[in-house]
Amino acid sequence: MAVSVTINDRDVWGKHHVRWATVTFDGSYPTGGEAVTAANFELSELKNVLVTNPSIDDEAITSALWDATNSKILVVDAAGAQEGNATDLSATTLKVIAIGVV
Repeated sequence: MAVSVTINDRDVWGKHHVRWATVTFDGSYPTGGEAVTAANFELSELKNVLVTNPSIDDEAITSALWDATNSKILVVDAAGAQEGNATDLSATTLKVIAIGVV
């Protein structure tokens, strides 16, 4: 499966287009993270994704980050390791700011 992205607001900062969005995970988190693309944020090129407010329903999960090299969102557990393969993260949402160009 994949993440679902809801665009909450849009803005333009100079030459960059900005999307405030909510990312919702599904029931089977893959090893290596969930892929996100520019198209998920209605952009043609994705420059950066900033995780601003994780709403994590699992106390063992402490943070999330964007892997720019692979264009994936990684979820990290309390031990500092990536969340395990096929973990149900359907109760996990992230508030993110996506910056790119259209």
